[in-house]
Amino acid sequence: KANPNIVKCDYNKNDPQNSRFQGIIHYLTEKGGGDVITTGKVDVKPSSVYTNYNIHSIVELHNEDSYFATLDNGLNTYIEYDFKENKIHPTYYSLRSRPDGGKGSWNMKYWIIEGSNTGNNDWKTLDERSNIESLDDIKKSETFNIREKLEPNEFFRYIRIKLNGVDSHNNHYIVLSAIEFFGYLI
Repeated sequence: KANPNIVKCDYNKNDPQNSRFQGIIHYLTEKGGGDVITTGKVDVKPSSVYTNYNIHSIVELHNEDSYFATLDNGLNTYIEYDFKENKIHPTYYSLRSRPDGGKGSWNMKYWIIEGSNTGNNDWKTLDERSNIESLDDIKKSETFNIREKLEPNEFFRYIRIKLNGVDSHNNHYIVLSAIEFFGYLI
């Protein structure tokens, strides 16, 4: 029996340009009447913040001209989403690179997507990517599928993207203009 409290936020593979940033974060932004951090729907916590970059940039999905950057914290560099009263069952996610700099400008190449229900030591690897070149330029975006086969009732309160290798400048920065998740929200 289907759960009436589950909201489906699908990625449309047939129309990737128009649906790439219209998933769970977009849905919560529209429902809340403002970005998910300001409205308190989602807490977004980076491992660090480089200079004056604002974490709000990665949840303002329509704004392609701003971005967020962490410090170089080695393989402990991450951005963590706490969906608070909600949980998600991710199926896809989209990333968009920075609006300036071009090739070799600290664009992500290696990462892991993890899920947890406590935010402590129960992180489960949902997806892992290595040597991805498609984000290494200005305003490049791509959607990736969650490779881990999840049970239909497997939902996570916390999702994080964590580095597991160097960026395109051989450092350990997360530099992104947007992150969006697709799947199911409860």
